Amino acid sequence: MNRKDSAAEQQKWLLQTDISKELKDKQQQFEIDLLQKNNELNRTYLAVLVALSVLIIIILVLIYSLYRSSKKKAAQLIQFNQEISGQKQALEQANEEKDRILRVVAHDLRNPIGGIGSLSQLMLSGNMVTEEGRTYVQTIAKASNSATALIQDLLNSETPTLSAADRIMTDMGLLLQQVVQLAQFKAEEKKQHLQLHLPPQPVMLLTHPNQVERVVNNLLVNAVKFSPAGATTHISLQQADNEVRIIVRDTGIGITPEDLPQVFDRFSSLKRAGTAGEKSFGLGLSICRQIVTSMGGRIWVESEPGKGSVFYVALPAY
Repeated sequence: MNRKDSAAEQQKWLLQTDISKELKDKQQQFEIDLLQKNNELNRTYLAVLVALSVLIIIILVLIYSLYRSSKKKAAQLIQFNQEISGQKQALEQANEEKDRILRVVAHDLRNPIGGIGSLSQLMLSGNMVTEEGRTYVQTIAKASNSATALIQDLLNSETPTLSAADRIMTDMGLLLQQVVQLAQFKAEEKKQHLQLHLPPQPVMLLTHPNQVERVVNNLLVNAVKFSPAGATTHISLQQADNEVRIIVRDTGIGITPEDLPQVFDRFSSLKRAGTAGEKSFGLGLSICRQIVTSMGGRIWVESEPGKGSVFYVALPAY
């Protein structure tokens, strides 16, 4: 029994030893696997950290590059604006000098040319020339009148400085009557008529009457110039809630759609002869727009070739 018991105990011990060894081996293998997983996780963390670091560096480089580029472009833009400002100032100075020279030349030419025109009229009215010479004198008188009109437009081409304090309460109907009466003499040279249409009630407006007269006179001269003999030009006065309108409607040659955008341009290339061969210098309508704009108003035209034109002047009623 003792031998059997001893063998059994020995076998039991060996079995326990194998189990302990196996457990120990498995525990070591588990620890090894755990260490490998930790190493893999650490490598993953490291790779992510490196990638993030590289990405941050790239972003910083891009931001710096964009900053330098933006700074360079801003400096270029500032320099460009300074150059534009300098060119604008030089152009304004050149334009002012050109206007000054034009006015000086026009002023110096007005008296001798006016004298030629007066002398021509005197010769024509006093029967001082023969019939053959009369034709030449009439040509001289006509050229003198055209030159005088151009000189006057040049002298008046500067935009007036209008102050609100200088406005006067004006009876617009009476003002138009006076302008039409004066312009009628010019219309009669071509056997034309000026028809004034006024509302039944007086239209009062706080405005600059001299400048309004100048605008309306230019429009009437323009209507007479481009209307045929015997034509009638209609002048209307209308009052709305916030503005007063002056409307000049003629039955002249009209304006083509292509030429309409240039009508109010200063020194426009649109220079057409009148129906009786009158010269056109392209200043009158430009002056009208300058004056109306300086008074806070609007001016525009509607026209159709062969059917005449309608000019509208809208002045603020405040």
